[in-house]
Amino acid sequence: MFCDCRRSEEFDLNVEVENRYYQTDNLWATYIQLPGDNMAHGRFSPEECSLAKVSIADGPDKDTSGYTWGYMGEDSDKLISEYVSQFSRKPSAIVMNAGMWPNEGIA
Repeated sequence: MFCDCRRSEEFDLNVEVENRYYQTDNLWATYIQLPGDNMAHGRFSPEECSLAKVSIADGPDKDTSGYTWGYMGEDSDKLISEYVSQFSRKPSAIVMNAGMWPNEGIA
């Protein structure tokens, strides 16, 4: 599993990232956190998802890298058509989690 994940000491959706890429011989599953009306975003392009890593947003080892992609909740269709569709190996499953931040465009 590759995880494009970043956490901050004070939870901030503008900083937090949680996208996971699972690969086996028979499965390629993608988990993208899509927090309602907030932006789903990530630091790795479809070609780079195998480089995804866990990092922190605070402290001496903080990660300040920007996002290479981002989509608002109402643009979940573009998230799939413009981002997910670019994977060289198409996912056999996509999980879009709005969590505590429901959005009518996702439901």
